Amino acid sequence: SPSDAPTPAVNGATKTPSWTRQFGNQFGNPQNAYLATTIARSYGSLVVIHSRVPTFPNNRKGVPAYAKAQIRYWSICTYDSGGNFVYGCAADYAAAIRSHTITYVVSDPDGRPSNATTKHGVNWLPWGFQTSAQILYRNMLPAKSFKHAAQRVRKPADNSRVKKLMGRYYPTAVYCTTERFEKGGWKACFKAAGLSTR
Repeated sequence: SPSDAPTPAVNGATKTPSWTRQFGNQFGNPQNAYLATTIARSYGSLVVIHSRVPTFPNNRKGVPAYAKAQIRYWSICTYDSGGNFVYGCAADYAAAIRSHTITYVVSDPDGRPSNATTKHGVNWLPWGFQTSAQILYRNMLPAKSFKHAAQRVRKPADNSRVKKLMGRYYPTAVYCTTERFEKGGWKACFKAAGLSTR
């Protein structure tokens, strides 16, 4: 049926944001792997990301870098559509983390939900001034025992199964509205998109 047909991409963005590992550009090196997704205002003016996140040594709290953890460092940032300059970041040490999970809201400042604050366990990032933007999820130096880092996407062909490779650590993203997020947070946005809230 027509409703089952895939939605055409807009500037590389799709109706449901999906992530791919970046290869052969300015992002990524032997220590870091980056997942990226492109968002477009034609699908909505607010994006919600929710995911389980790996453990990391929080140096800001005096934990040594060599402490046992799943990953050395992670961050989520918004960039312009070309990936040339950053609009905002909330890295692991600065992010609100609740029960090993994170929630990020990406929007314009005037569309920021009143509950998109660290006090409410939510990280907010600016969309930027363009109609489309990139969101980058950086993974740095995962432990060999951690099987769900972005580094497990080893070649471009693996991008077809990023979600499977990352499991619960895949950063699910949906478009939402300010009003819906204020009423029910990420769960309301995921339910409206037909996604599980477990």
